[in-house]
Amino acid sequence: MIKSIYLENWKTHLDSKLSFQKGTNILLGVIGSGKSSVVDAICYALYGTFPTLSNRKITLDETIMFKPVQKESFKVILELVQENKLYLIEREVFSGNKSNSAKVYLEGKLLAGPKKSDVDEFISKLLGIDYNLFIKVVYSQQNEIDYFLKIAPSKRKEQFDDLFGISHFENIKVSTREIDRLLNHEIDKNELLLKQITTQISNYNIEELLEKEKEIAEKITSLEKEILEKEVKTFSLSKVISEKKLVKEKHESLTSQISLFSSRLEDFNKEYTSLLEKTNLSSKEELDLFEKEVFKKEKFFKEKQNKNKETEILKKSLDNKISFYENNIFQNQERIKELLLKIEKEELTIPLIEEKKKYLLEEIDSLNILKISLLSKQKDLEKSFYEISKGFSNCPVCQTPFTADKLTETKEHIDKELSSLSLNLKDYLEKIKEKEDLLNLLKIKEKTLERNFLIEKQIEQLNKIILENTYLKENALTEINSLEKIDDLSALEKEILKIKESLSLKKELLKISEKIKEYTEKTKLQKEELSKINFSQEEYLNLLTDYKGLENNFLQIKESLTNYKSLKENLKKQLENLTSLSKQKEEVSLSFTKINNKKQDLSYFLKAIDNSQLQLRKVLIDNINQALSIIWPKVYPYKDYLSARLNADNDYILEVLTLKNNWIRVEGLLSGGERACASLSIRIAISLILTKKLGLLILDEPTHNLDEKSIEALSNVLEEELPDLVEQIFIVTHDNKLLETVNATKFIIERDKENDSASRVNF
Repeated sequence: MIKSIYLENWKTHLDSKLSFQKGTNILLGVIGSGKSSVVDAICYALYGTFPTLSNRKITLDETIMFKPVQKESFKVILELVQENKLYLIEREVFSGNKSNSAKVYLEGKLLAGPKKSDVDEFISKLLGIDYNLFIKVVYSQQNEIDYFLKIAPSKRKEQFDDLFGISHFENIKVSTREIDRLLNHEIDKNELLLKQITTQISNYNIEELLEKEKEIAEKITSLEKEILEKEVKTFSLSKVISEKKLVKEKHESLTSQISLFSSRLEDFNKEYTSLLEKTNLSSKEELDLFEKEVFKKEKFFKEKQNKNKETEILKKSLDNKISFYENNIFQNQERIKELLLKIEKEELTIPLIEEKKKYLLEEIDSLNILKISLLSKQKDLEKSFYEISKGFSNCPVCQTPFTADKLTETKEHIDKELSSLSLNLKDYLEKIKEKEDLLNLLKIKEKTLERNFLIEKQIEQLNKIILENTYLKENALTEINSLEKIDDLSALEKEILKIKESLSLKKELLKISEKIKEYTEKTKLQKEELSKINFSQEEYLNLLTDYKGLENNFLQIKESLTNYKSLKENLKKQLENLTSLSKQKEEVSLSFTKINNKKQDLSYFLKAIDNSQLQLRKVLIDNINQALSIIWPKVYPYKDYLSARLNADNDYILEVLTLKNNWIRVEGLLSGGERACASLSIRIAISLILTKKLGLLILDEPTHNLDEKSIEALSNVLEEELPDLVEQIFIVTHDNKLLETVNATKFIIERDKENDSASRVNF
């Protein structure tokens, strides 16, 4: 049972608390008063959503109160009694990206939260129904009381089975049939595989394969023995050839070196003869003295060359300075020309301007004093005029009582004085404005003189810089003229090059002479060593021919061995493949048997599911129809239809029993009011069967399409019959007739919509 709900900034409710009772609770109000907001809040407190929010017709931020005052958050607190325990459910939502919270308490202890999903799951378990079942069975929205009649015929069976929890069986049957289809596919696949394996096995002759394997093994043993013998012979011959090869390599190396040394010796002799024609050969001592003389001349040349470079660098530096000074002088002269153009002519001097400014300020002060005096007098006259106009009968100065004529005369006199004062005041203001304009003009002239003074100072400074740069330029020119003259060293450089060339030729000649001696000695030693070696080219070639023949024969035997080993490996693979196929055949046969057994078990399971689905549907429909037989006479006030039932033979069809004992469809045959009674009956019946743990029913505008007698019958049902069937009922209506229900708890919800005020709850 819902004990109470508190709404803070929820839609149009600023601060509303409603305490509910067992039985019927009626919420009455005009359109837009906020009555449906209360049951939406109940739904939101329980499940964290409500129909218009879950259907995305509004957002959660739009649920926060925005008029008459924009709020930043809302809070909903619901007290729920379940199994004699009082639970407190609190949900708070903030606008923007701030985290929302949801909590469930039992006797002050937090059971779930602050995560919304944890609270939603806890409430669904506590009440025994989820949100989807709640809004279809418990919560009938506006114009949705006939929800079960409006379901399209093509979707009726699916939605009713889903509501009753029977749709799970359909899902299981679909999955089971899919498994059966997959098993059939596996059977077909195994049959094909078994046929293929049997065909492959029939292609093998096991006796022939084993005989071939034996023959190849014997041939491999024979070839391996022959290879071993050939390896011994080849090793022995290769050892002899290696020894002979070393002798051959040494013989060839010595012959090659002798040839090389002879060639070098011949080249050196030619070069020696050529150089000797160009210069005479000096002794080592004479060559050293000649080299020292060259070194002295070269040192003198470098000293002179360095001195010339220093002079050139100094001259270049002074030339750069002169260019810099000249450029600086030119730029400053140009700047002076620019500044001279900026100087504005002004006849007045600063002292004269200061004197005129002082005089004008004194005149402005005098005029301001007179202006203030006039304003004060004007204020006093206006006050007197106001007091006379308001009906004061005494003179505001002497307190003498006024006659009617005197009053008129005084008002006219004050009015004239005010007009005169206004003209004088205007005259003074114009004079003040004139003096202030003159003062501003003097200030502008003063600023012009100050700017001219600053420009003249800049020109004076620039002239000083020009004089300084002119002086520095003349000093640099004097320094350039005092520099030493640069000597011409080209003749000395040519002389040194000629001497160095002669020195180089002498050195080269001496060096070649030494080389001739060195290579003559080397050639002699190599010839002596060559004469000691005993080597026959013919004998070496014969040995190589024998080794090559032996090696070719060895390779042929090895190739035969490789071929036979390959044949052996191929036979081994065929035998292994035959063994694998035989094993695979056994496995496929076993799998085939297992799949057939599973297929039979699946058939039994499918029959059991069908039977369970039929039995569960029958039990649910029998219970619902039993409830309908009790509810119908209490909800329907007439005697033309005796009872109602839900027919589930082929589809779910709501029917009523006529006086002729015929069952006819409600859909399409009954009037709007009759359909509403049938819809209310089926909703109550389903609610009683599916939500026994909750015992709650919410009807929003249930009198829609009901006539006066049906509304009266509904009122009686709400008061006398329905509380015996459902623990707690909530009715949202704008129909005042339902307020006549004596035992119901009533809430009048009002709201001044003209002024956008908040909803107010009256009990």
